[in-house]
Amino acid sequence: MAKWLIIIVCVLGALWGGWWFVGSTAAREGSLVLVEEARASGWDIAYDDLGVAGFPNRFDTTVTAPMVTTPDGLITWSAPFFQVFALAYRPNHIIAVAPNQMVFELPGRQVEVRSDDLRASVILTVSTEPDLDRFTATAEGLDIIDPQFGLTAGNALMAARRTEVPGEMDVAFSMTDVGLNDWLRSLIDPGRGLPGRIDALTFEARLPGLADGGAGPLAEDIDALLSMGDLRLAVTGALATTASGAVDGALELRIRGWEPLLDTLVAIGAIGEGQVAILNGGLNSLRGDDGMATVPVTIAAGQIRVLGLPLGSL
Repeated sequence: MAKWLIIIVCVLGALWGGWWFVGSTAAREGSLVLVEEARASGWDIAYDDLGVAGFPNRFDTTVTAPMVTTPDGLITWSAPFFQVFALAYRPNHIIAVAPNQMVFELPGRQVEVRSDDLRASVILTVSTEPDLDRFTATAEGLDIIDPQFGLTAGNALMAARRTEVPGEMDVAFSMTDVGLNDWLRSLIDPGRGLPGRIDALTFEARLPGLADGGAGPLAEDIDALLSMGDLRLAVTGALATTASGAVDGALELRIRGWEPLLDTLVAIGAIGEGQVAILNGGLNSLRGDDGMATVPVTIAAGQIRVLGLPLGSL
């Protein structure tokens, strides 16, 4: 009995080893085909090595010293390495891991992206024509070094998943402990009236597929939050597009600690000085016991109105 058990184990091991060898070879050859197809489309792609490891349970594809330039030559990305992992028994689940430092060469400037951990997970449907089922990208200790749009974040997340309705996706985005560089902060808060850091920024929504002609729901079940010191701003509701492409919507805004925000809106030209007293008085009259004021926000043909006052457009 033990003899047959050993034989069975050896046979199964040999079969699994053969499957891993075939799968790893396919993973490497498939990666090379993708590279050649991209090159044929005008992308400039260079690297030192492309290999597959991970026996016995994973296909770990590692590209060392990759450098990729867009067909127009305007953007170049480079990194010490880039890795893509897949489980041998679940090849439709792919995990991409970025190094702790990457560089983007843009026209006139260089952007460096540093992180403690930066990765993405993609799950495809099991089909002869696979489609995206779920996507998640996470970052820890993110530091984007850019003379313009530089920022830091303790944690960041982007996610999307398909629903049971064809073409519909649930999406989510969040960042915590966000710091902005001087250029970016001066752009959105020139008077320095708001706190220097964003405690939390979140956004969730359901994105239906647009109907023919582009008209229909644009975003449903919107749930967004901005928290900066005493300022807390929460938005819920839905948006839709018209046949002309304009945006309509009905949102509910809950806000407290709004005074510095009103000053900032004046500083960037979103509202006039004369509107501050009206908005402040209206918000105070709607303030609840928790300090939050609940305000309807209407969007018609792209024009945003709060308490009847125009606050810009989409």
